[in-house]
Amino acid sequence: MRIENMPLERYDEFELLGHHWIVKSGIVQTVREKVIPAIFADKRPHLRVIKQKFLRDLYIYPEDSPEVFIKVHKHRRRAERIKSLVRRSKAHAEWSMGCRMFEAGLPVAEPYGYGEKRSRGLVTSCILLQRALPECEAFNSFVVNSAGDPTTVKQVLRSLGELIGRMHSLGFWHPDLHAGNLLVGPEPEKKIWLVDLHAAGAADSVLRRRRLADLTKLVFSLRDILTEPQLLEILHGYDPEADEKATLNLLRRLQRGSDWLYKRHIRSRSKRCLKTSGGFVVEKLGDLTLYRKRSFDGRSVLTAIDRHEKLTSAEGPGLVKATPKMALTAFAMESGGSEKIYVKEFLNIGFVKFLEDLFYTHKGKRAWKVGHRLNLLGVPCAELIALAEKRAFGFLTKSYLLMRELPDSIQLDTLLVRNYFRLDGRLNRDEFLRKRRLIEATARSVRALHDRKVYHKDLSAKNVLVGTKADGDHTFYVVDLDSIQFPRRLSLRRRIKNLAQLTGVSDCVTATDRLRFYMRYFERESLSLKDKVVVAGICRISRRRLMRARKADQQRRAEWAAEGNRGEDSSSLQQH
Repeated sequence: MRIENMPLERYDEFELLGHHWIVKSGIVQTVREKVIPAIFADKRPHLRVIKQKFLRDLYIYPEDSPEVFIKVHKHRRRAERIKSLVRRSKAHAEWSMGCRMFEAGLPVAEPYGYGEKRSRGLVTSCILLQRALPECEAFNSFVVNSAGDPTTVKQVLRSLGELIGRMHSLGFWHPDLHAGNLLVGPEPEKKIWLVDLHAAGAADSVLRRRRLADLTKLVFSLRDILTEPQLLEILHGYDPEADEKATLNLLRRLQRGSDWLYKRHIRSRSKRCLKTSGGFVVEKLGDLTLYRKRSFDGRSVLTAIDRHEKLTSAEGPGLVKATPKMALTAFAMESGGSEKIYVKEFLNIGFVKFLEDLFYTHKGKRAWKVGHRLNLLGVPCAELIALAEKRAFGFLTKSYLLMRELPDSIQLDTLLVRNYFRLDGRLNRDEFLRKRRLIEATARSVRALHDRKVYHKDLSAKNVLVGTKADGDHTFYVVDLDSIQFPRRLSLRRRIKNLAQLTGVSDCVTATDRLRFYMRYFERESLSLKDKVVVAGICRISRRRLMRARKADQQRRAEWAAEGNRGEDSSSLQQH
């Protein structure tokens, strides 16, 4: 194996325990006799665990001075192994770049070496060895914990900007330059360290686009922690000679890039539920393909589906709703105590559904993806625990969505009728104030939903669950997740449709309540002429919805009455 970018110190190469190792000569004996056997020991009793994840583990070997930091990359995915044919493994890349940065005088951990295991030319495991850093904390944690000492935070922010400027001037760039890959050392120096260098690069000079990419990633990771003056402090340290206007323009550009990174981050994270990762498992059990959380066992999913099928066929207690296209059941798992889970079955029957499965994402998978994306956006919804697909000859026939019950929650329309419907329309003062708080909280919740560019095609009161806390505050959960979309731009027409759907409820919501709802949604103390035009449009749609609902209710009552009369006639004939 050719050693690229060899530093000044000599490194030794050797084979041990199926791995090819390159280790610094001064520490090779300790590594061979102590560190490597400790890595491969059963349960690794001599290592201190820092972090254990699906794709990598972090340890420290504490029984030597200085301590040795160990990063174990587990190449579980086939794509990662295939990539090793055309590029270096992560351990090799980080060791090589660490050597170059260490020799250049940048604050990185001293690289000790790395090891690789290959099978048929593909890397199946790689291990990085470094000198352990002193007790540090992540940069974002440091900023939060030091919020009461603005002078220290300001000095560290300026030092961070100077460090990034120095790194770029030396010809290095760091594509993963986010707050989690910056460590702050102990008092009094508060030295900042660069870590996780496997994606870093070097050249004679760093292109402007790469400089901007590094700074954008940093601003993105700190957007919810630092204020604008604090971000400007970093940029002042990065380029002290720039004037205030140029620095402010640079920050605006980085913030626009940060917004784009945020959207890409949400899209990427929401797709993790469709592949085996740290939090999810994809597996095939029998004729079902399961997408589940790691915390929920696959056999438990099969048990829940089997019980759902029995409840659906028996049409007994536990069957919440059943239509030709969907069935919903609720029951407590045998091993889960009193906690209920809901199983929603989507039937893929008919030629149209067949075409939808071919060209579009089916409802079950759409709801599965939407639920996890809403969690990332901070929108309350039911916790989804598993999705099961049943196919015949490669074509979808059924899908099952499993979710946990939302305790102490009730549908919004049921809550309004149960607590605030009176025949004379009068409420006492306490009831009036509670209803007013509920209406205003609903408006704020819908506004927050729309501000996150979440659009529900059927945002009626029956698709909103309300949970009431001990202090009287309300939490609103959206259900019927397969009807949710994430448009790039949420138009006024769609907003009006959602508001009309939500306010077109029972007669216990008065015109004053609707007006208060609109004013809270639009964040107005009084409505402008443009707002009044919008509200008038919403009221027209709401009235049409109410008239249709009343007409449908009258038809149902007439059908029930006719069925009752037929029953009375038949019983009287039997008596004669």
